[in-house]
Amino acid sequence: FDFKYKSPKKDVNKNILVVGTIKNRNQLSSIAMNLSNKLNDYHVYYKLRPEENKDWKKLYNSDFLPSKNLTIIDHNNKKVDYYIKLCTYIIGTQSSVLFESLFYNKNPLFLVDKHGWYSDYEIFYQNKIGVIVNDEKDIIEYINSSTDIHIDFREKISNYTKEFDENAFFQFLKKI
Repeated sequence: FDFKYKSPKKDVNKNILVVGTIKNRNQLSSIAMNLSNKLNDYHVYYKLRPEENKDWKKLYNSDFLPSKNLTIIDHNNKKVDYYIKLCTYIIGTQSSVLFESLFYNKNPLFLVDKHGWYSDYEIFYQNKIGVIVNDEKDIIEYINSSTDIHIDFREKISNYTKEFDENAFFQFLKKI
């Protein structure tokens, strides 16, 4: 992770990443399509699961197709951190990409799903790390109302971590 990555305070690139999962495929792809239809000045990227890349057109609803502002990422040509850096908003239910986005000072949007996968991140959004959203209406409201959309994750976790103490570490290694 690029811990020195500094993201802009304002929404300058107008890109949204929706991270797909198998169990919430229909919900997430529907969110991506609705966002691309309602936010014409934004570009939505939908990241498929790697195992879906080859046959995604058979797995998804027939109306889920790329458009002028919806890109379906069906390859691994670029690492996921490329898209995290590219996009201002990261949306999903359970993916580790939501956690990874924190290291780039992104404030992920945890989408409520019927399976309850979003609750895996409960400790985060209860501590104001990330935002919980119910649907595209909530997402659009958040996008339209947010002025400072990034967080300093290192600052948020500093209460739970300590500075690395090299001497203590080497003393520990000598004991084992």
